[in-house]
Amino acid sequence: MSQRSIAAVPRGVLALLALGLAAQIGVKAAAPPPRAAAEDLPPAPSTAALRLASFGDPVALGKALMLYLQAFDYQSGSKVPYRDLDYGRLEAWLARILELDPRGQYPLLAASRLYAEVPVEAKQRPLALACPCHRPRQAQAA
Repeated sequence: MSQRSIAAVPRGVLALLALGLAAQIGVKAAAPPPRAAAEDLPPAPSTAALRLASFGDPVALGKALMLYLQAFDYQSGSKVPYRDLDYGRLEAWLARILELDPRGQYPLLAASRLYAEVPVEAKQRPLALACPCHRPRQAQAA
């Protein structure tokens, strides 16, 4: 297969190619730099929706949701500190994951880790109460 030289290409095509390249560079240079914007944790899905989505294997879905929740603090190149998350939603996610996998310990480990990492007592208390091992005795019996 023989190759043609660049001189064989019509000048109009070369001019169009150069114009397109210049336009691309200009548009890219004029565009604002991308900003990583952190999103809020969405509300936890209902237990019925999660059971339907699990296709009969709620334990596997529970583990996948736990990975999603664990990785939620890193979004599009920005880090969202756990202390900035909505703790009501976070507790709901952990509760749903425990409903899918009642024998799983990972949601409880995550709750205790968050409890230890966030030095705000108002946020620590609900997480501590979400863990069955920290609930008052009368609440466990009920």
